[in-house]
Amino acid sequence: MKKILAVFALMSLGLYTTAQTELTSNNLDYITSVNLGVNTDFNTASNFAMSINNGVLLRQRYMLSLGVGLEGNQTGMQLPMTFEGKYLILKNRKKTPFVSFTTGYLQPLQRGYWQRAEGGFTAGVQVGFQNFFSEHVGIATSVGFRHWQQRTHDNYYYYYDDILPFSPHGSYLYVSNRFEVKFAFIFK
Repeated sequence: MKKILAVFALMSLGLYTTAQTELTSNNLDYITSVNLGVNTDFNTASNFAMSINNGVLLRQRYMLSLGVGLEGNQTGMQLPMTFEGKYLILKNRKKTPFVSFTTGYLQPLQRGYWQRAEGGFTAGVQVGFQNFFSEHVGIATSVGFRHWQQRTHDNYYYYYDDILPFSPHGSYLYVSNRFEVKFAFIFK
């Protein structure tokens, strides 16, 4: 009986190993994309954005990734930390259109003397086209819409008389909707 169980266990181990290689080779690929973009938020010092996303491609159709980047908005330079979900419309093709959804957190990199920005929220949608030149290298272009909002506080003090200082500490909510164009290098 022990020999039969040992043979059965060894056969099961072989089936398990085969199942693992099929899962990783056919249904799951690791993706890295380097994105460069321009946005229409013209009230900023920089309209350029860049980010690096690392994620997985599931079943050659769904891409889930985490990204970090650098961009500017009305409150200064930001470090966006995002989650992106991408749906490839044509499965198992080198050239395919896609729809992408992004959401994340904006961490300010600049703290001004007169105005202090807090972290903010961003979300958007994009449509685009990607093309793989080889099995592991491709490019993508996309256009999209993105919303962001961020709160700031004023740090200045007014002295209206010599005895009692008055400090208003105003708080402002910046909200912007912008279009953006992106170009990406994709490595799989």
